Amino acid sequence: MDAIVAALIGVGAEIFKMTIRPVVRQFRYCTRYKKYTERLAQEVDYLKQTRMDVDQKVERAKRNLEFIMPPVEAWLVKVENEINQYQGNLHLYVRNAEVFQIPYIGKGAFKKIRLIDELITEGKSFKSVIDEGKNFGNVSDFFPSLDVMPTIDQDIVDLPSREFTKNQVMAALKDEDTYSVGIYGMGGIGKTTLMKQVWKQVREENVFDAVVMITVSENADVGKIQVDIANQLGLTRLLEVSEEWKRSIMLSRRLKQENRILVILEDLWTDFNLSCSVGIPCGRNNSNVCKVAITATDVEVCQKFKLNNPSTNQTNIEVRVLSREDSMHLFMKNVSEVVDSPDLRKAATDIVEECNGLPLALVTLGRAMINKGIPVWTSTASHLKRSNLTMLRETLSKVAASFEQSYHHLENNILKKCFLFCCLFHKNCQIDIDQLVMYVMSDETIVADLETLNEVRGRVQTVLDKLINSCLILSYTKKNNGIVSSVTMHGIVRDVGIKIALEEKNGFFVSTDADSSTWPQREISKMRNCLGVSLMKNKISMLPQKPELPGLLVLSLQQNHPLKRIPDGFFSSMDALVSLDISKTGISSLPSSLSFLVNLKSLCLDCCDFRGPTNLSVLGSLMKLEILSLFECCLSTLPNEIGELRNLKSLVYLIIMISAFHQM
Repeated sequence: MDAIVAALIGVGAEIFKMTIRPVVRQFRYCTRYKKYTERLAQEVDYLKQTRMDVDQKVERAKRNLEFIMPPVEAWLVKVENEINQYQGNLHLYVRNAEVFQIPYIGKGAFKKIRLIDELITEGKSFKSVIDEGKNFGNVSDFFPSLDVMPTIDQDIVDLPSREFTKNQVMAALKDEDTYSVGIYGMGGIGKTTLMKQVWKQVREENVFDAVVMITVSENADVGKIQVDIANQLGLTRLLEVSEEWKRSIMLSRRLKQENRILVILEDLWTDFNLSCSVGIPCGRNNSNVCKVAITATDVEVCQKFKLNNPSTNQTNIEVRVLSREDSMHLFMKNVSEVVDSPDLRKAATDIVEECNGLPLALVTLGRAMINKGIPVWTSTASHLKRSNLTMLRETLSKVAASFEQSYHHLENNILKKCFLFCCLFHKNCQIDIDQLVMYVMSDETIVADLETLNEVRGRVQTVLDKLINSCLILSYTKKNNGIVSSVTMHGIVRDVGIKIALEEKNGFFVSTDADSSTWPQREISKMRNCLGVSLMKNKISMLPQKPELPGLLVLSLQQNHPLKRIPDGFFSSMDALVSLDISKTGISSLPSSLSFLVNLKSLCLDCCDFRGPTNLSVLGSLMKLEILSLFECCLSTLPNEIGELRNLKSLVYLIIMISAFHQM
């Protein structure tokens, strides 16, 4: 009997499970369906957040060229499907359901909650997303996003002088046939600031999906360049590889993960092959092209860069000095105070004029003038006019350093010496090439292996082209045949050059445009190795009787109009002198000590008046003289002794000068 009762109870329990429980569940689905749908919405939000966390790990791993574990990839697919399904059925969960739909909706929401809970738990279990069997290490820690913008100096933003150049760069970067852009200009001209502005604009306009910007600097190290780029890309695995060629392959693979990427290489001083050496897949031969922009002080670096990357179609753009209006605006913005005094306005105008559109100098000097009185303003303007960087050493140290770097990076001593010879001329001087040739004749480093004057002139032309390309010479004019005929220098570049020239190893003393009325005996006597003296454009009226300068090679007294007479013994201790310029002075005769200049090769007497009873026969003793210039020189007769100058190579030029004079 007991057995029968037990069997009946068991059957009853099964009947309850099969009939009553489903009814209870259906009743629960009906009464709690709103609670379930609200809970489902919360769970979906939690799932999205979990997916975001996993996605970030996966993205970092992919940037690091890591392999992702298959379960992680499968989980992401399932999550995507579940979220899409929820979004597709969202209309069922958010509106008031019909009576006959309530059980169906409640049941579906309940099951989805359980499934999504499982996915959330699984997602949170992924401590690492990488496949350890295929990778070398765990996923890297968080690194900066490629979308992080650089800090931009707002002082140089939106200047009209810069807007034109920025538009040029933007146009080149947007050009589908241009794969690299070279931006060049002198130190302190604002290339870095310009490229930061370009970075900001290309991201705002969605021209590129990512931008990488690194500074290369003078001593280019391919390994360091690779590491710097890899750090910005999050490719930390690259640090575990020492061979550059392997790094190059890894970097190339990583860059090709981006659809459109711009790589900016700042402050380039030498060229190298991007694809082979570094691993930047730039050029038309790459299926996934990234564009490259480089900045340099030397246009030849840009040109060589193109030669070393032949598949790269490149555009070179020069960054020029600011306009006068922009220069004043930039200076006054950095002063950050009202300049209402006539004296301050005059000093400000003078300072801005001396800066000649160089942004770094304008910003530096503007900030240095904050809360300074009139004496400091006028003193600063005065020092700039006199090229006295010594008194402004701290203020302009950064400006000077940029030009000194360009000078020291010149590839040989011939370029350096010619640059220093250009610094001998007065400020804002349009330096005539033929006159410069006369000066460089004094330096054996430049002319030792040359035999003719045409060869010397050809070398000077070549050197000037390189100095122009290096942006150490600001501008130039060309003759009809395309050959440089004259050059000029930015005032601050020249001032830095004078500072370099005064160094002991160079032995140049330069004091031009200084309104000096006397010979700088004390300053010159301090120089143990005085090789060159330039006192152009002063007001010197008297010279010492016999200065002791046995090693002097070049002397210029050009444009000292008050100088009427040269003492007879003045040249007696200058027997090493090779180049002498006493043009545009008030002298009417030549001293007898000129005969001591047995090594003199070039003599310039332009615009001197020798029409009186004067004896120029001393010119006949200059047996090594190769260049004699008498342009617009007043002569009654030509000394017969000139015919004895067997080494004279500018005789035709001399005859033209004399003929021109007789027609006056």
